[in-house]
Amino acid sequence: MVVELLSMCNYADFLQSESRRTKFRAALSEFQATMQSPSGTWDPRLRQFMEAALIYPIEDAIDNGRPFDMDMALNEIYGLKAHYKQTDGSREADTLFRKLFFGIEAFRVFNNSTAHHQQGQGRGLPSSDVIDEQFQLHWKVHLDLAMRTIVHYIVWIHKEIRTKRAILTEPEAEPSFEPRTSPAKSVMSFQEHTRPASPTATPTMEFVPSPTELHFAPNVPSMAPACARPRLNSAPPMRSSSMATVPPISPSVARVLQHKVVKELRQRTERGLRPRFFTLCQQSYCTRGCNMAHSANDMKVIGICRVIINSGWKRTQCNQRANCPFGASCDFIHPNDDINLIQEIKRTSHQLEPRVVFDGTSKAMVRFGNGVEVQIMARN
Repeated sequence: MVVELLSMCNYADFLQSESRRTKFRAALSEFQATMQSPSGTWDPRLRQFMEAALIYPIEDAIDNGRPFDMDMALNEIYGLKAHYKQTDGSREADTLFRKLFFGIEAFRVFNNSTAHHQQGQGRGLPSSDVIDEQFQLHWKVHLDLAMRTIVHYIVWIHKEIRTKRAILTEPEAEPSFEPRTSPAKSVMSFQEHTRPASPTATPTMEFVPSPTELHFAPNVPSMAPACARPRLNSAPPMRSSSMATVPPISPSVARVLQHKVVKELRQRTERGLRPRFFTLCQQSYCTRGCNMAHSANDMKVIGICRVIINSGWKRTQCNQRANCPFGASCDFIHPNDDINLIQEIKRTSHQLEPRVVFDGTSKAMVRFGNGVEVQIMARN
């Protein structure tokens, strides 16, 4: 007995768009009619019905005004799977996605069995004749279970993508840290403001701030020795109201910056590594392949790379605080992070329009707004 598919998803009432709801219902109804037909001949349209059952709900969940295709829909599912692997990590969630992809692959593999048919002779491959014959005899059973699996999970997929998208697009809460000021510096500053001017200039001792009080200067020369480099993870300056209206970088600067980002990602991927850590190396002379930045430009490039592979980078405060094992290289906010620099990096990354395309393997593809692509290591 063939299951009533529309009853499994509340008759598509979960979809927000009326047009998508109508198309989704039509696809499932057509699939249902084909499955109930007395004909035993394989209908190649069944794969189209399956794709419609995936595309319209995911397109509805994203709702960015652009039509989706199967690759875009699968990319969103792979992204949700990666998100759950990072935040949940349970075998139950992993099994859920395995079942979903089983349903999808059942249509894709057997739909191509005729086009890819081979006897296995001359290439050392086993023949697929027996499997193909069995599928032709029982294809309604196979595809009924496959479509039932997809429809069963698609309502949850739609809800989770909408929830995940709402979290990623909501305004970021500004971290509240108490400014750390040195008592010696405060006393000296008070004396400088209250001391009357002397008619004769007398030599005075200059206050030298400690390394943790140095503020990031964006034009630090890249070849400066480690002892002269500023600490970029300094106490965050007060956020000004003009930050939201900072003009975007020029197209020429964006091209140069994107070239550096692509180069960084490509070199790290070739070595099987993710981007370097967002922290400044303290060594005067460092070996090739160091996992830290060595200049202010390095910090910006590495920060953009980190945003690309992790959309939640530096979004929330680290709950480990002083006990954090990652220290300055942590992907969460710490009290000594330069918040202005981090916000600038995120704005610049957004202007480059990177889009990560997952394919279920250990690698993923980054596509920038101008069409440039580079392969990266997918997150665990």
